[in-house]
Amino acid sequence: MNGPIQQLQKYVGKFLGNGINHENESFLGELEIKPMINAKGLMISFCATGKDETIFHQEETIIAPTETENIALWTLNSNVPYFYKHDYVFSEPVEGATATFKFYHNKPEDLQSFREEIAIDLWPDGNISYRYSWGMPGGDYKERSGLRLARKS
Repeated sequence: MNGPIQQLQKYVGKFLGNGINHENESFLGELEIKPMINAKGLMISFCATGKDETIFHQEETIIAPTETENIALWTLNSNVPYFYKHDYVFSEPVEGATATFKFYHNKPEDLQSFREEIAIDLWPDGNISYRYSWGMPGGDYKERSGLRLARKS
């Protein structure tokens, strides 16, 4: 049950990287992973800042087991109005990664709802990727922003 949490525990620390958002703007991403309550869960803090220091996205995210023994991700961020739950769905790693964890808020094919995927990729060199895919009701669902981050020294 705790496979993703146990694997992500190895990536506790601070990371930096450059990415592109859904409006094709470059940003600097800062991500920190911290263990929570006897390593039962994780807290992820993330901030994407543009070249002019505009904050494009800021979030506090929790990954933890649910009472039904699944794993979920909850995020409170500057781009959506609520604390959204995303359910973990097993996925094969993207090419070259050692692991990929995908968390979904609503199903991508549900055109009646806002749907979102947050994906985390772990790389053999110790890097981590953080990617967002989403679609508005009635709109296209596709990857919108993401980046690969290296451990901050």
